Amino acid sequence: MASLTVITGPMFGNKTTTLICLIRGNKNLSDCLVVKPSTDTRYDKYAKYQIVSHNHDSYPATIYEPGKLQDLDWRNATTIFIDEGHFFPDIVANVKKFLKANIDVVVAGIDLDYKHKPFENMRVLIEMSKTMIKCKAYCQCGEFATYTKMREDMQTDADITVGGSEKYAPCCGHKKCEKTWI
Repeated sequence: MASLTVITGPMFGNKTTTLICLIRGNKNLSDCLVVKPSTDTRYDKYAKYQIVSHNHDSYPATIYEPGKLQDLDWRNATTIFIDEGHFFPDIVANVKKFLKANIDVVVAGIDLDYKHKPFENMRVLIEMSKTMIKCKAYCQCGEFATYTKMREDMQTDADITVGGSEKYAPCCGHKKCEKTWI
């Protein structure tokens, strides 16, 4: 029976690093499919066709447009690894399809946006998962971060804004930490 593993937590919590470790530890690498969203262009000079962690560890990946996971050629895969799952609005329906076809799925993605609002697709995947790995990041004060804050001058009305440390920082939620920037 196929299983779903979800790797989640705030930005800078080593979700992609954990995903890469699980990929490299898979005994059937030739039967794996690694996917990343086309909208994640943070490390394009390194990662035209790779998932890349904040420390620049990388692994080759297939690029897909958010909303187009149904176009994924998954028929020969035994395991599908998906990075930045929160970027894919159609991920839940497709993960269900992969699991029904007896394909194991591992998804890494952020659980809460910078407004402390859950990414609905990730919330559903966490509920569906057999295994959930909660990654932690550290706030500037040294406490565990519970979410990712966005610089006030970078905030928009968009639900998803791609960025790295120039826009985001892990935050524990204490008022003193929310008001300061690293």
